[in-house]
Amino acid sequence: MDLLPECLNALKYSAFWKSTDQPSLKKFLDFRLLDNDLEERRLEYARYNNELNTLSQFYAEESEFGQQESKQSSEIKQYWEYQEQLSIMVRNKNEDKSKLQEEKAKMKVQELQTTQNITIASVAAGPMQQYAISATASIAKRTLDIDINIDNERTEKRTRTLMDDNNNDDNSFSNRFSPEPIRDNSDKSNYENDESESDESESDENESVFKLDELKKQLESLSENEWIVDTINVSKKFKEYQMQLIEKVKKNAIKKVKTKWDSEYEILALASIIVLIKPCPYSTFTPYEWKKVIDTNPYAVKESVWTNPFASSLSEACNNIAMGLDDNFVSNDESNLSKKASRIFNDLKEDLTPAQKKITENEHRFNYLDPLLRPFFCGDSKDYKIRLDKSVKGSLKRPDFSCRVDDIAILNSEVKPPGCTELQKNKDFVKVHLRSKKSINQLLNKGGPNQSIILLNMGDDINSYFMDLQYYGMYRSWPFLGTKLVTEKALFPLLVLTICHLDKIEQQVQKIANLYFIKPPGCTELQKNKDFVKVHLRSKKSINQLLNKGGPNQSIILLNMGDDINSYFMDLQYYGMYRSWPFLGTKLVTEKALFPLLVLTICHLDKIEQQVQKIANLYFSRSNHNILEQIEYIIEEPSSIDFQQL
Repeated sequence: MDLLPECLNALKYSAFWKSTDQPSLKKFLDFRLLDNDLEERRLEYARYNNELNTLSQFYAEESEFGQQESKQSSEIKQYWEYQEQLSIMVRNKNEDKSKLQEEKAKMKVQELQTTQNITIASVAAGPMQQYAISATASIAKRTLDIDINIDNERTEKRTRTLMDDNNNDDNSFSNRFSPEPIRDNSDKSNYENDESESDESESDENESVFKLDELKKQLESLSENEWIVDTINVSKKFKEYQMQLIEKVKKNAIKKVKTKWDSEYEILALASIIVLIKPCPYSTFTPYEWKKVIDTNPYAVKESVWTNPFASSLSEACNNIAMGLDDNFVSNDESNLSKKASRIFNDLKEDLTPAQKKITENEHRFNYLDPLLRPFFCGDSKDYKIRLDKSVKGSLKRPDFSCRVDDIAILNSEVKPPGCTELQKNKDFVKVHLRSKKSINQLLNKGGPNQSIILLNMGDDINSYFMDLQYYGMYRSWPFLGTKLVTEKALFPLLVLTICHLDKIEQQVQKIANLYFIKPPGCTELQKNKDFVKVHLRSKKSINQLLNKGGPNQSIILLNMGDDINSYFMDLQYYGMYRSWPFLGTKLVTEKALFPLLVLTICHLDKIEQQVQKIANLYFSRSNHNILEQIEYIIEEPSSIDFQQL
């Protein structure tokens, strides 16, 4: 039932609808008159006539002619609960707008008061300055010059502070999800910003209320494919956890109670993101089951960093620096990684300044993070572009460092300097995961890989995650590596691990970029499925044509999807059943690194040609026709791609 927005006030009088049999316009106006809340007669009639007729019809149809006992049915109660939620939303939105205007007015008054105080202070300080200058002119001038220089330096250097971080987040923390869909304005959310949100973010938050119902429908539907580890149905258990969260939010909304979030993982679960960390953050898994699941991490590092030739010599040089000795890093290894390590070592050794408790994000990045990122991610030979931390024109957004292909981020990052609060860390953790999920969706829409990378630098901690979408409705976030940022000389021995960490990350970024650009332009997952079906239907048609001419009951399928070459044999041995048998699968050599696979690819195609010749011989040996007919090779052009998991 649709009601006009200006007529929703009629729903506030739930006592009238619950207690009045066969409600009518006259009864409603009499009820309003008794409450001394009746406006001008014509206005009331024009405003509520259609809506009252609609509501009366609803009760006539659903409540058995408006009988008192029927109005206590679950359907009617559910209807009124829903209307109360809508009323709360409208009321809160109006109150938020008024609060925002009030805050703006207060800020304006404070601004005027500050200007007035500065003016008064400057007038009062004028005679004192003249006296000081006349008494000790040279000392006062020198002191004044120093103060001005310091202020100018701070003004130029300070472009973003911790307070700026609170106001200039890339995405409002509550834009992507609603911590409390129907909230009471008297309470404050655990993750709510101190400042009032904009009207746009409010509308996004209100819209997210209804997305819970959409998510519930998706969870209740049958999955196309489920993630099963041994006998553990991970998809099913994660769905159970999501359903518990949805019920928790709805229950609190009906009770008008603020939802308390136990962790950031609950919020990500409502976005269908599962974070596979220790200890298990999800109550539907046992410790034994969770260990089984996280042991399947496909991105786990299985080799030691000390296998790199430069690692030992770099570790020795770093230990000397930590002990206060002046040492240089010299490596006999001429690899690119060794050269990058040498550059990083020299930059940090010369310019490293002790970390302060309070430091801006720009200073933190410039002093400690950029010397590590530049050698790995900057360069013209990369298949991806980087976007450095900078403000977005016309908005308060200030995205952090990212690696992009076709303006899609394949690496998303969040950076916070030392001294940031746990709340800020949790906000950034959620924000970067939501951004990574969006990147995967954008990549898949363009036929790219189903992966993205997350890099988090919180203080002196560097952590990375791999996110993928292998199973329906589940974005998996796998922990990759965790190292330390070198912010003082005592931490120099950790530089080897940090360099190897970033090297691994850059390799994976380059790999995702390569997978993206190998695909033909505009290829989507739908096109891949279409081509697979199309070539099988064509092969079935070929078998029918061969049998009609007395030929064999076989045909061959060759699929080249990107750098994957797969072949199938189709036959008709039993009535009404065309069997498609996988034959071989190899790789197409698209770069020098894949040359060792060339032998397998050549043998694969040789086997295919032998089978094609065999089918042709069978055809001509059985054929009664004198005209030679050519067997059609069913080869699917590389118009779609199906990449393997990293």
